[in-house]
Amino acid sequence: MFALLTKIAYLFLKPSNLLVALAALGFLASLISRRIVVRLLAGLAIAGLVVIGFPPTTGWVAEILEDRFPIPAQLDPPPAGIIVLGGAQETHLTALRGAPQVNASAERTLVVPDLARLYPQARIVLTGGNAGEAHGVSLSEAEIMRQLIVSAGVAPERITTEGRSWTTWENATFTKALVNPEPGSRWLLVTSGWHMPRAMGAFRAAGWDGVVAYPVDFVTGGPEALNAGYAGAGQSLALFDILAKEIIGLAVYRMAGRSDAWFPAP
Repeated sequence: MFALLTKIAYLFLKPSNLLVALAALGFLASLISRRIVVRLLAGLAIAGLVVIGFPPTTGWVAEILEDRFPIPAQLDPPPAGIIVLGGAQETHLTALRGAPQVNASAERTLVVPDLARLYPQARIVLTGGNAGEAHGVSLSEAEIMRQLIVSAGVAPERITTEGRSWTTWENATFTKALVNPEPGSRWLLVTSGWHMPRAMGAFRAAGWDGVVAYPVDFVTGGPEALNAGYAGAGQSLALFDILAKEIIGLAVYRMAGRSDAWFPAP
């Protein structure tokens, strides 16, 4: 229920949806000659489009999230396992097309074969359910990841899948229950850089203190970069929707006791 409610709430809080709503309300106000209201709503919508659609603004917000956890040096001793979060797989399209389909966060999956070779004894745990079950799709994100990783040469017996989780919190709690990690063991946690703070906060709140962040799928070039590499206003607005979800998610998780901090850090 928590997962469903948060997804519904985000539909109303999504910046692009809010801007469209402001523009629509402004038009409705114009029909009843509320000039002050029209100007206010139109001004807010235009200001929002200018600020959010300006690539350096989006890049600055993305950089704050992405640079929170650095990419770690090679671990010695090596990790007991590698946890890979879903979110890069398109379950509905995969079911329709009959072949694995991924989105812009595909690096979450693409990095796994290299990490598997770097740490040949590490167990690989893929976590991600299927938010499209309402459409009759039973294939999980974890299973799509497994297919891609096995096709890249990773031995199937090294892989464990968790295919029930819908949220980052469920990724953490379901995976911990499945793996039952040894006290003091270290596990790499792979997800997008902008998602890493919330993911680390959730895993720590779930009682899994041995996770080590391994961020991937960056959209900025770091502190030296001017913007997020999204040249157009439309691209910047789409990215800001993602970033806003993370910022809202950080606050909601902290208030719900599902994160160990407001803005988790190394």
